[in-house]
Amino acid sequence: MKFKDALDAYAYVLSIIEKMVADGIVVKMKPHCSRKNRTLVEEYKNDTERIPEDNWVNVQLFPQSSEHVKRIFDETQRLRDIGIGFDTGGDCEGGRDWELDWSFYYSSSPLLTSKKAHSELEKMLNAEFKANQQKIPTA
Repeated sequence: MKFKDALDAYAYVLSIIEKMVADGIVVKMKPHCSRKNRTLVEEYKNDTERIPEDNWVNVQLFPQSSEHVKRIFDETQRLRDIGIGFDTGGDCEGGRDWELDWSFYYSSSPLLTSKKAHSELEKMLNAEFKANQQKIPTA
């Protein structure tokens, strides 16, 4: 899958998030605090593989089931496979974070990030999800 630029790829990621919401994954989005970091803004503002700071958001994903956990993992990996990358992480209660900020980039080639490292992180987050399932926000 090819996109005309990073904003086009960003719009595609937002459409994936909308589909996950429709499938019952609770999502909270807010402007990313790094929008105020002038050093970061200046560093990435002319990079055509990045998105403008007005689009920088933090996306919190709250899976409601093990199937949701797998879906988030699979979508993250699929995006990397088509050249879309951004910082990801999670919290101690099983939620996931997608940082669609200065770290977001699009390349027309698959990202060569370590699938093993991504899988290891997911195992750790999945254990937290199972341990804290009752604490995860619901719709």
